[in-house]
Amino acid sequence: MQTVLRIALIAIAFMAGVMAAPKAGLAQGQPLIKMGACPQGYYPVCAVIKRTLVTYVNACAAKGVGARVVTHHACMEGCPRKYAPVCAIDASGPRRTFGNACEAEKSGAKVVRNRGCRGLLGRR
Repeated sequence: MQTVLRIALIAIAFMAGVMAAPKAGLAQGQPLIKMGACPQGYYPVCAVIKRTLVTYVNACAAKGVGARVVTHHACMEGCPRKYAPVCAIDASGPRRTFGNACEAEKSGAKVVRNRGCRGLLGRR
């Protein structure tokens, strides 16, 4: 009976437009977003908010909380979350901006300068 009640409460929360979950269920402490505001797909991005790197489920979710997308993949595990952009040449050849030197090195890229690259998003 409790399971049916829980399912009913979750359905009501979704219909109201807000999903309630315990804090432990949040990905890196990011806030929950109203349903329908962003696509449901998981296309992780690494974004910076208040000079901290955070992985969001997609670019829309990052922009929804005011974060700026740095790379179109999840932030690297084991790297500091501090945002200190570097310009690096990745394995495919073009220069890309990484959130910090650790992320560049873990991606197999060679750092060429200690600031972001110029150009398009991700190649700034």
